[in-house]
Amino acid sequence: MRHSRTGGHRITGSHGLLSLPFVSFVVGLPWGIEGVATAYLAASIVLEPAYLQLTARAVGINPLDWVRSIAGVLEAGVAMLIVVFGARELLLGTEIPVSGRLALLIVLGAALYVPLVAWRSPEAVAEIRALLERRGGTAATTGA
Repeated sequence: MRHSRTGGHRITGSHGLLSLPFVSFVVGLPWGIEGVATAYLAASIVLEPAYLQLTARAVGINPLDWVRSIAGVLEAGVAMLIVVFGARELLLGTEIPVSGRLALLIVLGAALYVPLVAWRSPEAVAEIRALLERRGGTAATTGA
C-alpha cells in the first residue's frame, strides 16, 4: 500500500538510512571528537546522494537539474575554499595568534565569496536583489 505517489512509506520506513547518522556517532565515540566527526562525515558521504534522490523524487525534479541549478554557487564556494586554505597554510608560519588567523581567514573568505558568486551565479544575485526589493530593502534604492 502506497501512502503517496512518491512512495511515502518507503521514505519514512527507511530506518537504515535514518539511523545511520546516530550509528556513526556511536561508532566514532571511542576515538573522541575526531572519531565522531570522521564517522559522521563517512555517513554523510553515503547518505547525501540517497537523500537527494528521495527529495528530488518527492518534489518531482531530476537530481541533475538541481545540481546544475547550484553549480555557480558551488564553483564559487570551491574557489573560495582553495584560496582560504592556501592563505591558512601561509599564515601557519606566522606569529599571528589562532584567533587572529581565524578572523583574517573569515574576512578573506567573505571578501572572495561575494564577487565570486556575482561572477559564477549572476542569477543568485538577481534573486537576492528581487527579494530585497519585495521586502523594501536597500538594493532597489541604492542600486547595490
